[in-house]
Amino acid sequence: YPIGPDGTGQAQRTQSYILLRAIPKTAATEPLDAMGTTLIDRSPATLNVTKPRKKHVRLIAEISELQTLSGAMPDHLGLAVMLGGVLGLREGEICGLRRRDVAPDARPPLLHVRHAVKPIYDGHGRRTLMLGDPKSAASRRDVIIPDALTPMIRRQLDANAGDGDDGMLFPGRDGGLMPPQSLRNAWERTRNIVPRLR
Repeated sequence: YPIGPDGTGQAQRTQSYILLRAIPKTAATEPLDAMGTTLIDRSPATLNVTKPRKKHVRLIAEISELQTLSGAMPDHLGLAVMLGGVLGLREGEICGLRRRDVAPDARPPLLHVRHAVKPIYDGHGRRTLMLGDPKSAASRRDVIIPDALTPMIRRQLDANAGDGDDGMLFPGRDGGLMPPQSLRNAWERTRNIVPRLR
């Protein structure tokens, strides 16, 4: 298998080498009879197998990069970058935040992670969004909001969040639930402005 400059083909080559080494090894070690006779005396395969490079490398954005990305996102989604990058919320958890889940004036300021937006598909491929539980029981948590984020949260509450305690912090186009995919799409378009994160 040829290896491309991005490492494409390395995994296939490694698997081929492993198989090529295993066949003669079996012939040299598995007995054919009660006397322990093997098909060959020793394996001629002496190839060294190198592990393929990992395709995905997790990059951690610096705070200055997060601020740049936050400012480049659509206005109603800028805070989402900081909640994900600084507080570690998942996409669905960000989309599932309601007004009642945010307490910027508490001491300390708190974010209550209680829900996540999840897409549900019927037998015809039609999608319905559901406000369900987070990924696991441990995902239900209270997160301390750094003081630096409280002005952004107040702006989001004043300018973009839905009405009432159950109003979504990041409402969808119809004022209801925002699909996590919409947040992901906006992020994918925006992160290219930071070359290191492309």
